[in-house]
Amino acid sequence: MAIADYSPVADVFRRRWLYLGLVAALAIWCALDVMTRGAINPRRIQEHRTDFTVYTEAGAAFFDGRDPYQVSNPRGWRYLYAPPFAILVSPLHALPPTWQVCVWFVLSVATTFACYVEMRRLVALLNRQTVFDEDQTRFLFWIGWSGLLTALFPILNCLQRGQVEILKLYLLLLGLRMFISGRGARQWLLAGIAFAMATILKLTPLLPVACLILSDGVLALTRRSAHLARLRATLLSAGVGTGLVVFALLLPAALLGWNANLHHLGTWFSGVVTKVVDVRTTDFGEDVRSIKNQSLDNAAYRLGNWITYQFAGGPDDSIIDRPHPAGVVLPMDISLAGELIVIARVAGLAVLLLFVIRSARSDEPLGRAATFGLACVATLVVCPVARACYFALFLPAVVFTPLWLAQLGHPRIARLLAFLPAMFVPLYYVLLPLSGRIGLLGLASAAWFFVTCAILERALSKRSNATPRDLPSREQSIAEPGSSFAKPLCEVVRQP
Repeated sequence: MAIADYSPVADVFRRRWLYLGLVAALAIWCALDVMTRGAINPRRIQEHRTDFTVYTEAGAAFFDGRDPYQVSNPRGWRYLYAPPFAILVSPLHALPPTWQVCVWFVLSVATTFACYVEMRRLVALLNRQTVFDEDQTRFLFWIGWSGLLTALFPILNCLQRGQVEILKLYLLLLGLRMFISGRGARQWLLAGIAFAMATILKLTPLLPVACLILSDGVLALTRRSAHLARLRATLLSAGVGTGLVVFALLLPAALLGWNANLHHLGTWFSGVVTKVVDVRTTDFGEDVRSIKNQSLDNAAYRLGNWITYQFAGGPDDSIIDRPHPAGVVLPMDISLAGELIVIARVAGLAVLLLFVIRSARSDEPLGRAATFGLACVATLVVCPVARACYFALFLPAVVFTPLWLAQLGHPRIARLLAFLPAMFVPLYYVLLPLSGRIGLLGLASAAWFFVTCAILERALSKRSNATPRDLPSREQSIAEPGSSFAKPLCEVVRQP
């Protein structure tokens, strides 16, 4: 299906009153809440509740001789990412803090719409590969609302706090769309460059990108005729490598100088990247034990301490959420608990890699999109820091995984898997702080990831064991008169 089946311009014009209402509501929200979070009142500094000034302050430090990894915003928060993003937003430092966050809010809203456009394009691109008996309109309606409810609160969180997750999600979706729709070397190279830009923001996108490369690499090794897969893997890798060299080395060096850029990269690597095994030893991530960190690592840590306090007479687990002595030790601080959590994270990575190898044999664009979505969720499981706003990355998995499972003949289970994140992600936000204290979001996400991998593995095994006459014919399903599947997505989404 051609990508042109979805036109953003036509969509905006057709729903112009809805979009105008959204713009008006967002403008009011920005003026009354987002901008006030950027204001600085020396007497009530705790009212400065935005992350964006961290980036602009570090960006200014890159050019005025200060150490960008030691300076902080008015709340004392420090910059933790690679140099390029802070350098990119450094011109905004010249504006008052309230206008800094306003400009970034506007850019983030535009990027949110761009994410929506890319998701629509991807679904239109993959739509005709989904063969199942249910009415397609109702199924896509279910999946679409599930994706919206899953990503809504994390995206609003990003908009309010001035975070970069929306931009990262957009670059990942853009790269995925160019990779899947690509028919030549240029598109696959550009997809790699888009992925590299996402990786420059944070390292976690390397995992889903590596899964795409591994999937095509496995296909190339197991099938002698898989020349296209070999070419895709090679060009995607080349695009990622080229993008990293340009955006991490050449462009910053042109602005800062080669030696200065290498020095800053070394500071970032030693102060952040090398601390990811046990982040609680140094707390490099600014209070990584917070209820807002819902990685599997911290969720299990929080739940273990809560259970000990509630049922075993242990110390109050919530003490770490308030000012407390540095030497406070909780039950989950013992080495055995930490080792078990690390084993669980490694198990998540192992399950993902085994699933990528297994699913590569299907050689389907929809399968690659679903695998990419699962890998995005895996970053929330295996990485030690996953703030609540990071869970916007659930969006690709909530959409593409159910579509693939429906194609494999399990639409009812697909509906359930789409519904669960749409339930537990908003529930986490509604029930804060209790939900964060027990690690609800992190543990539910990890369980969803493991269960989904198992279900897809079983579905793939059943299909591989089925006889050819047992399998549905995509061409026949599309051609059947009156089949709901025969309607292209562009017609489905235009219905009221």
